[in-house]
Amino acid sequence: MEFNAVLDRESRPENLHEGFLERKLEELDGLDVGRGAPYWLTLARITELTLLCAGTYADSGELTAAGDLLVNPRLILIHVRGLSEPFVKERRGSMADQLRHLVPTADGVAGWLKANTWVEIRKEPLLPHLYRRLAQSGFLAWSYLESVDRRMKRIAEVISFLAAWHLPEGCDLGERLRYLPRQEWEFVGENLCRFGRTLFVGLGEEVRRFGRDGTNNSRSTSESALWGWAAPFREASRPAPPFAWPGSPGMTVLER
Repeated sequence: MEFNAVLDRESRPENLHEGFLERKLEELDGLDVGRGAPYWLTLARITELTLLCAGTYADSGELTAAGDLLVNPRLILIHVRGLSEPFVKERRGSMADQLRHLVPTADGVAGWLKANTWVEIRKEPLLPHLYRRLAQSGFLAWSYLESVDRRMKRIAEVISFLAAWHLPEGCDLGERLRYLPRQEWEFVGENLCRFGRTLFVGLGEEVRRFGRDGTNNSRSTSESALWGWAAPFREASRPAPPFAWPGSPGMTVLER
């Protein structure tokens, strides 16, 4: 699929953000390729990039951006009693602040909202959306789906871990860690996501194999299929290497 060649070229670290990932998902769904192996493998590749993006956000202290991909719905509509058109909820704002101007001055905001509004989630967060689609596909091995779920939980853990530090949003976490004792620095490093691109690359090889063989058959219906395809998959399921002390050359979150 030409789509995957473009995905390889465009998935540079500076391009990995929610807008890019959503656009690639829309482009994939717009292709006339059916719902065979190449489609589901490509959807898994987009999932891998989304996990990498969210994990990198979390590791970098950009907790709000990581949360947008994991738990914050992409589109919520607020229906108000007596109004024909709903409001689009501000992504990172308070519903009370957004609709305060509608509340009669004599009423409490919370009570009025509870009695007169209801919300409708139109677009769930990107990671749960992708996971649900992969899980419902009937194509991918359960072991792979478990790995996606495990990494989603890891992102949540890192967000909670770093949020407890009360660091400024988007602060230079690496710079702050340099001033900690080595033991503490390593402890923090061991509690980050540190995701890599191994599975993304391996899945791309599988898409190309299907293209060369001219087949569209499912090969991962068995529990062991996904992990048995190639060494990159087996390598990706191993624990991450020991965290490196600051200053080690060539050690970045996106390169691992």
